[in-house]
Amino acid sequence: MRKIIFCLILLLLLIGTASATVFDAYAVANASDGYVSHDGAGDSFGAYRAAGGTVADFSTTTTYIVFGTNDVGYVQWSRGASCLNTTLPAGYTPTAATFSWLATSSGDTGLGDLWIGVTPFSPASKSALAYTDYNTFSDTQLAGYIKATKSARNNWTFNAAGLASINTSGTSCYMLRYDPDIINNGGNISYAIGAYTYQQFNDNDAGGASREFLEITASISAPVASFSKNLTQGWNSLPVQFTDTSTGSPTQRNWSFGDGTWDNSTGTPVTHTYTTAGTYSAYLIASSTGGSNQSASQTITVYQHEPIPNFTRYATVITADQSWEGIVVGEPTILYDTNPQILNASSHVYKMWYVGNWTHPRVGYAESTNGYNFTKYSTYTNLPEGDRSTPFKDGSTYYCYIANDANTQIDLYNSTNGVSNWQLNASNVIPLGVGGGDWDHSAIANTAVWNASGIWNVLYEASNAGNGVWYIGLANGSAPWSLTKFSGNPVLGAPAGGTASNGGPSVMIVNGSVISIIDHATPSSTLPCDLYKADTYAVAMNWIYNPSVAILNRTGTDEGAGSSVGQIADPSVVLRTNTIYLYYAATPDGATGASGSTIKLATTNGLANDVVAPVALFTKNYNTLRIPNRVTVTDISTNIPASWNWSWGDGMWTNITSSPNQTHQYLKRGDWNVYLLASNTAGSNTSATQSVRVVGYQDVQE
Repeated sequence: MRKIIFCLILLLLLIGTASATVFDAYAVANASDGYVSHDGAGDSFGAYRAAGGTVADFSTTTTYIVFGTNDVGYVQWSRGASCLNTTLPAGYTPTAATFSWLATSSGDTGLGDLWIGVTPFSPASKSALAYTDYNTFSDTQLAGYIKATKSARNNWTFNAAGLASINTSGTSCYMLRYDPDIINNGGNISYAIGAYTYQQFNDNDAGGASREFLEITASISAPVASFSKNLTQGWNSLPVQFTDTSTGSPTQRNWSFGDGTWDNSTGTPVTHTYTTAGTYSAYLIASSTGGSNQSASQTITVYQHEPIPNFTRYATVITADQSWEGIVVGEPTILYDTNPQILNASSHVYKMWYVGNWTHPRVGYAESTNGYNFTKYSTYTNLPEGDRSTPFKDGSTYYCYIANDANTQIDLYNSTNGVSNWQLNASNVIPLGVGGGDWDHSAIANTAVWNASGIWNVLYEASNAGNGVWYIGLANGSAPWSLTKFSGNPVLGAPAGGTASNGGPSVMIVNGSVISIIDHATPSSTLPCDLYKADTYAVAMNWIYNPSVAILNRTGTDEGAGSSVGQIADPSVVLRTNTIYLYYAATPDGATGASGSTIKLATTNGLANDVVAPVALFTKNYNTLRIPNRVTVTDISTNIPASWNWSWGDGMWTNITSSPNQTHQYLKRGDWNVYLLASNTAGSNTSATQSVRVVGYQDVQE
C-alpha cells in the first residue's frame, strides 16, 4: 500500500478563446496519488482493517474514500488526496473550475450512500506523505457534495473558495472527504460493527482518460500598472532603481524615465541614472496578451551641486590696529547693504562685523565701498563680549546672533543701525544640550543664518566635552527669536570623519532648494583648519562635502602653512555680480593667538564690477593767504578714489595714490584755481575749481 504523495506535473492544453481559455491539468502516467488513513486504535499506514476485521489490500492503482468500523467498534476512515501543478500562464485568473475523478468501484455493508466533498489539503511535503499528513486539511468546502458513482467520472464544481484555492503559479492539493468527516459528526451516525461504505477511485497509474484532473476556465485582462522606486531625490548623477509592482502579470514593460529616455524590457527591476538637474515624471506601461495599462507618474527630483569656487587671494583687509583689538582680529561677518554709517557713499557698501581681542572679545565694525579698502568704526560696537557675531537684516531692522563669552548659549540682539544701539531681543534662543549624551552639551559658538519661505534657519557649531569634537547643527523657526533644534542634529560633521572637527559656517548660496555653505574643518579635534564647501537640498538633511577636499588651503606663514596650529577659519561670503568675496580669519598660531591674526579676502573672477567711479570733492583751509603761508586741501570725495591728482593753478601738480589730503605753498601773488581729479578702477571725476588768492609785499625769490 502506498503511503506517499507526489506533485503531479502539469500538462496544459489550450482549448478556448483568447478571452476565456480552458486549461486541463492532468496527472501524468506513472506518478501516484495517495490516501491517508486513521483508526480509533491508532494511526497507521500499514494494514488497514476495513470490513469485519478482514485486511483490505489496497492496490497501487486505487485511492479510497472509506467510512466504517473494525471488529471491536472503532471508527475508521481513509481520505483520497491529489496534488496538481496548477500553474497558469502569466496574467490568467480562474473564473470556473471542475475537479474530476473516475470512480471504479464501491461497496456498502449497511451504512448507506457515501456523499463526498472536496477540501484543501496541505501536506508537509508534496513529494512524500508524512505520518501526520492525514489531518493537514481545512474544513473549507471547495465544492458541493456529490453522491459518488462508480464506473463514471465524478465532477465537483468549485465554488468561490475553490477558485481562490487554485495556486496559479504552483501546486494545488485537494482531499476527497466523505460528508460526516467534513462536518465532524461521524459519531452521530448509526452503524453496526463491521459495517462500512467505500468508494474506490482510479489514480493516475491508470493513465489516459481515467486520470483525475482539474479543468480550469481562466480569463486574462490587461495588467494594472504600478511601480516603486528606491529614491525620490538626490544629487546628480542619481541612479534610481524602479521595480514593477503591477498586478495581472505583465510580460512586457515600457519604462518612461521623464528625461526623454525609455527602457523596453521584460525584466524588473531596472536602474536609470539621471545626469542633469531637474524634476522628472516617470511612468510604466505594463503589457500582456490581455492588453496594456499605464501607471500613475511618480516624480524624481535631481539636484545640482553648486560649482566649486576657485578662489584667488586678494589682500589682507583688516589688521589689529586699534588699541581695543590687541593683536587679534577675526571671525568676520559681511553684509552688502545700504545706509552706510561711516562712509559718505551714495548707495551700497560692504559692512563688516568682526571680533577683536581674544582676552575680552568685542565686536568691531568697518565699511568699504569696494570690498577691500575698509574704514573702521572709531571703537567697538555695544554688543556684549562674546564669540563670533552673525548680524543679518529683516526689513530695516538689524539682528545679531552671538554666543556669550562662556559659550553656553546663543542670544539674539537687534539694532536700528547695526553699530551703536544694539539691545537684547531674546536670550538663550539656542541653548546647550541638556546632558552628557547630547552632542552639543559642552560648548556652543559660531552661527550662520538664512531665511527660506518664511522659515529662519540657523546653523551653529557646538561640541561635546566627551571627545572635544565640534560639529554643525541646525535650529529653525518662523521667527528669529523662536527656534527649535532639529531632532536629527548634528547635520554636518567634518569631511575627514572620525575625530575631525568643523565649524564657523557661512552661507554662500541659496539657490532654490540647494544651500551651499563654506566652513572650516580639521582632520583632528583641534587644529590646523582649512576651508571646505558643503551642499544640501533639504535644509536639515543630506549635507555633503563637495568636493571632499578643502577649497582653500593655508598658504604662507601668516596662515600657519606647515604648522600644526595654524588656521584659516570662520569664513564669511558676499556674492557680487558673479563674483564671490570670501573673507576669513588667518593666524599662524590659532591655538593661542600669540602671533596675532588678520582678516583676509579671496575672490573668484577677480573683483566685482560694482566699484563706482568717485565724485571728486574737497575743502580748503584758506580762501586768501599771505606768502609764505600754505594752503591745505582735504579730500571728501565719495565712492573711494584710488588716486588723487591735485592741480594748484600755478602750473604745479601733486599726483598720489595715498594720503590724499595735501598742502601747497604758493611762491607768487595771484588768484589761483585749484581742482581735484579723483580716480578708481571704475573711472575718474574732476571737481569744481576753488579759488585761492595769494597776497604779499613782494614775490618770494626762488
